Amino acid sequence: MNPSKGKNSFSNEPQQPPLPGEYWFEEQGFYAGITPSGWHLILPDSPSCYFQDIPWGTSALQPIDGADSEHDGLANTHAMARANSELALRICALPGTCYLPSRFESALLYATLYKQIARGDWYWTSTQYSSRNAWFQYFSTGFQLNNSKDLRARARAVRRLACARTSHLLPLR
Repeated sequence: MNPSKGKNSFSNEPQQPPLPGEYWFEEQGFYAGITPSGWHLILPDSPSCYFQDIPWGTSALQPIDGADSEHDGLANTHAMARANSELALRICALPGTCYLPSRFESALLYATLYKQIARGDWYWTSTQYSSRNAWFQYFSTGFQLNNSKDLRARARAVRRLACARTSHLLPLR
């Protein structure tokens, strides 16, 4: 909640983000940083964005087309939803264009926000490994492993915003 406006902004307007690891009041979540593909990654603090005891999907004879990006969790989540993944359908129903983070986005969450995520448990990423397995993120150590899509685990939804520009992050010459 933005204390000055008293309402949710969830906008695509350029905003000045906080430092990675800090709470972003206008976006109602913790700021993870900028992804390699140039998005601001946000971990919403709403309990509705936290899932327990849920499978990624079901093992299949063929992998889900479009759910294997290591960088684009939003595309993966949409592909999972088209394949009727309960997890993806529940996340896509959340406000603010929520999605299940990709393998690399989950690594960024570990690097900057591991204290905001319950450690000692495995969390699904949206990145499929094969027709039977998908990638997990372990927030105690940062380790990633793939396992059966039928396994019941935890998941956290994230959101992203377009970066206005990133040239200010380049080193000075």
